[in-house]
Amino acid sequence: MTAVAKKQAPVPVTQSSTQFRAIPRPNAKEQKITTSVRPKAETIVASVAPPAPGSRMPSSIDLMDSDIVAATPAPAPARRSSAPPPVPSSRVSTPPQRASSLPPRPSSSLPPRPVSVVAPRSSVTPISSASRPMNAVEKVREAIGELELLASTWQAAGVCCAALARALGARAVIIHAHDPAKSEIRIIATWGDPADGLMGASALVEDDFLASTVICNGKPMTMPVEGQLPRLAPDRLRAMGASKSVVAAPVTVGTEVRAMIELVDANGASVTIGAAVDYASAQLGRFLATQQK
Repeated sequence: MTAVAKKQAPVPVTQSSTQFRAIPRPNAKEQKITTSVRPKAETIVASVAPPAPGSRMPSSIDLMDSDIVAATPAPAPARRSSAPPPVPSSRVSTPPQRASSLPPRPSSSLPPRPVSVVAPRSSVTPISSASRPMNAVEKVREAIGELELLASTWQAAGVCCAALARALGARAVIIHAHDPAKSEIRIIATWGDPADGLMGASALVEDDFLASTVICNGKPMTMPVEGQLPRLAPDRLRAMGASKSVVAAPVTVGTEVRAMIELVDANGASVTIGAAVDYASAQLGRFLATQQK
């Protein structure tokens, strides 16, 4: 900013023959100039009126504080641009993408790990397993089911007879109940035409060669038949027409034999026959154990 001093009337100077009259000076209070009136960046310009004709130029000019006026420069006019306005573009401008501050991932020379895809388990049985025939043990297991749902020992024994006869293709199947107190066996279940008339027949254990051997040893036994039964074979085996083999197995409850299973002329390998008979014997033994409680 530029400070312009107000014009001041010339101070008359009186001249005498020998002395000049002194020009009055302002007092010390008027000479004090504050920083708010005189900024640092301002320049003070004093405009002095021309002296009157016949007068001398004063040697110095003193200014008052009230003579200083701050002048505000006029604002500069806005410049008009001579360049034509930009033509609006039909393209949509895409804002620039910010560069990621994360460092780039180092490229690995190792190949990517293979992703293992596990197929969901299906409840549908595969065709290969559905078409595969069941073995004898699986047939017996499926036919017996849960014996605990049956009411009597006669019913449970009848289910086991039918399961073994159908799974092994036996000529006849008989199940005896053993009474340790009387040392007696009694037929409680049969399967097959030759055995239908034997239901309820009883015999002493000591008089029956097959029953005494199985009950005393507590183990199954197989008696091969080569055309004719041995002389000591029980008469029931002749009634059933045994011609190939007879398999007998004990049914135990704890350490005590409570029943005996007999198969006449069963088909299949001895191992398969033994496994099927053992399963039926174990299931019937569990049922008899629940009946005692």
